[in-house]
Amino acid sequence: RLALPSSLRLLGQLVTDLAASLTAMGQQPPTPGGFLSPDAAALLEEERMLVLLAGHLLADSTVGEAAAIPDIVLAGCQPGGEAPELLINLVSALFFILSMELSFVEADPSDPRRSPLVGETFLSFGTRWAGSYLEPDSNMYRRGTLDACPALL
Repeated sequence: RLALPSSLRLLGQLVTDLAASLTAMGQQPPTPGGFLSPDAAALLEEERMLVLLAGHLLADSTVGEAAAIPDIVLAGCQPGGEAPELLINLVSALFFILSMELSFVEADPSDPRRSPLVGETFLSFGTRWAGSYLEPDSNMYRRGTLDACPALL
C-alpha cells in the first residue's frame, strides 16, 4: 500500500493477464479422466493468490470491526491522481474474472478446473471490498474525506 499507484498498476496488469490465460483455459476441453493438469493447477493458484492480494491491498479485514476504506488508499486516491482509475480497473478486472468463473461453473459444475478454494477466496474478497466500498459509513472518516474521492464509491 505504500506505493499505491505502482501496486495497483502491477496487480491490475497481472489480473488482466490472468483473465486472458483463464479465457484460453476455459476454451480448451478438460483433460481426460477428469484430472487437473499441472498448468491448470498453477493457473488456479495464481488466480487465488492475486484475488487474495487484491483483497488485502484494497480493504482491511472486517472481522471484529467496522468495514472502512484504508486511510492510505483514501490518501492515494485523491482527484487528479492515477490511483482512482487504476483501482477501478483492478476491481473491474477481478469482477470480469469472477463472472467468467461463474459462467464456467454454470456450463459444467463438475469441471476439475473449477476450484472451490478460488470461489472461497472470491467470497472473502467480496466481503472485504463490499463492506468498505459499497456502503461506507461516513462516520468512520474525517469530514469531507469520502466526498474528495467519489471514484472509489
